[in-house]
Amino acid sequence: MSEKRGRPRKTDFTGQRFGRLTVIKYLGAIDEAKIKYYWLCKCDCGNEYNATSSALSSNVAKSCGCINKEKILDLTGQRFGRLTVLQNAGRKLAIGGKKEYIYWLCQCDCGNTCETTAANLKCGNSKSCGCLFDDFMKSKFNDLTGQRFGMLTVIKTADYIKEKQYWLCLCDCGKECTVSAAQLQRVRGAIKSCGCIYDVYKNLEGKRFHRLTVIEYLPEVSEGKGGSRHWRCICDCGNEILATSSRLLNGRARSCGCYRDETYIENIKAATKRLAVDGTLISVIASRKLSSANKSGVRGVVLRNGRYVASITFKRKVYYLGTYDTLEEAAVVRREAEAKYFDTFLEEYYSKQGKEYVPKEHETVF
Repeated sequence: MSEKRGRPRKTDFTGQRFGRLTVIKYLGAIDEAKIKYYWLCKCDCGNEYNATSSALSSNVAKSCGCINKEKILDLTGQRFGRLTVLQNAGRKLAIGGKKEYIYWLCQCDCGNTCETTAANLKCGNSKSCGCLFDDFMKSKFNDLTGQRFGMLTVIKTADYIKEKQYWLCLCDCGKECTVSAAQLQRVRGAIKSCGCIYDVYKNLEGKRFHRLTVIEYLPEVSEGKGGSRHWRCICDCGNEILATSSRLLNGRARSCGCYRDETYIENIKAATKRLAVDGTLISVIASRKLSSANKSGVRGVVLRNGRYVASITFKRKVYYLGTYDTLEEAAVVRREAEAKYFDTFLEEYYSKQGKEYVPKEHETVF
């Protein structure tokens, strides 16, 4: 059968030698579309190899591939970044690929060992076992290693995704989890466990929280409250209240309200003692604003039996300033007393701090 018009003439390479290859026989035009002639060749190493006419004639095909294997550069003992090459680890498939590459076993300065290819070593993609990236992240972000957040203890850096640093954490329950730095450090809604903390929410019946003892779970109330679990609790004083799991666990619900009432006066006294100077609150005497309970329109002046009584309290003492027929007279006396007691005390107080005291304008309604 005659050859098709335009097809190049086939040269017979049988018995000829090209590098380490000796042509055995013609295999035919396997790829008719591209008009390629294939020849079965035998390499000096004993392997057989299929080569095209063009590859043989252009001296591209010289062996079955054994020449390239012999040309592998020995990297043993060489240093790349923090890595020192120990030995050839053999040919292995690349991760997620089908092609084999020669891997080298390397020792990192941190003591760990890892395997990587010669290409990654030479181009600088592999400079350490991974500790170099961890050190870089620690220098860029606050190092949280060893710190504790709720039930989580930070072990080491994990991933860096979209400019967010993630940390590998160990929970008190023994599980590990990966959490971002923002999730660990934010004020509200911070992650405090691997998720096991929410198991506590399941059943609080019979448990005691300060003065409250949980009696039972109220599913009918919880369903209509945005998913929060509500519990009926009894206080030591005998009153019953409803409280959510979160308020009980974080300590915000401690009684029916009796504890707050009992400690209110004590808290006020403690705050006054902590903030007062010589028994006087600076913020109170420096202010010139009227309280919501004032009905006369002037601080320290009250209307009794049709007349205006003026007084001033300073250093826990009440000074009677007199009773007057008009509000204007009582207001003048009251302001003179403020200048005598308050302004003199404030000028001395601020001068000790190196500041200048400027009296504020009075707020009146007349």
